[in-house]
Amino acid sequence: MYVTKNLYESYATFIDVPDHEFFHHAVQAAIQRLEDGQLDDVDVDKIKQELTPVVYCSSVVSKTKDDNIIARTELNQRSTKKYLIIDADYNIGEEDESNRVRNRLLELSEELKCKLVLYPTVSYPLKPRFRAVLFATRSMNDVSYHQAMTWLYEQLGVSATDNNDFRVTTNHNLPVFTDEKQLEAIYDNTEDENYGFLDNALWKLYPKIKSKRSKKKQFVPTKSKYDDIKLSRFQAVQGAKELARKSEMLDYGYFWRVVHSVARAEIMGQITNELALTMMNIFASATTDEATRSDWEYSNRLEYNKTLSSLQGSEERLYKAKPLFSYDEWKKYVKFEGEVLSNETQSTGKTLS
Repeated sequence: MYVTKNLYESYATFIDVPDHEFFHHAVQAAIQRLEDGQLDDVDVDKIKQELTPVVYCSSVVSKTKDDNIIARTELNQRSTKKYLIIDADYNIGEEDESNRVRNRLLELSEELKCKLVLYPTVSYPLKPRFRAVLFATRSMNDVSYHQAMTWLYEQLGVSATDNNDFRVTTNHNLPVFTDEKQLEAIYDNTEDENYGFLDNALWKLYPKIKSKRSKKKQFVPTKSKYDDIKLSRFQAVQGAKELARKSEMLDYGYFWRVVHSVARAEIMGQITNELALTMMNIFASATTDEATRSDWEYSNRLEYNKTLSSLQGSEERLYKAKPLFSYDEWKKYVKFEGEVLSNETQSTGKTLS
């Protein structure tokens, strides 16, 4: 399952757990947050923008171990789902229609003995909105997912409130509860062994859309002007220290991208392996806790060696990594022909090597 902490993260992280278990635990985690009072006195807009996790898909086409963190833009071409999900976004005054769809979903679950999760949105009970999740036996791409959702809405006898429900690339907010009344609207039979998964054959005869996914283009490696830059050790270390002070370095997704950039720099011959590992130790100083820092120094070096090996074996992944010296923390030391370094940079007394 690919998720982000909120809608504004650029990279999604893979969680290796079956779809139905994932949604079950997501509901339970949301209940626990409510009971623990974690969202007490938090503004609703802040909850929606920063504290609502998002799910994107079950997996991606041709997934490898290097896809455990992936750019959301790449998911548009590779995402697959083993779940069907409905955004039942009804407004004030549409409570009867919302209840009718909800009851029909419960009936369908009983008729087909299929697993079902229903959870209200943060707008409930003011607005009778909820999400409904069912689970398929096999993965679906953009074409088969459209078939599945067409079948599902036909079974419900209603039109979609959001046509994006038919797209396999549509993301969905995971449950966040702020009101005890919302707990009454939860339904979850995923732990009941009497209920199983939907057979994909149910929708295989439904009309197929034409896939909008582009054919995979041959990758053409392109070097950046920053790949030929070499900085002094002092400048390289100073940049790493500045970067370690950024709050973004506490986010694993951001750190993961930086590690790829450092590996690219080593492969390009811009830094030595010893300097790369020194940077990993410096990045561990993003935490002020001594015990945590020691753990991070070890895990950072371990992560780096894995990443270095991965990029050495994949030219495409190598060139997709951002050049290290294009980050602002190092860019200020870079001088291209015809450019003049800033006074601040010149005052370091260090030169490009």
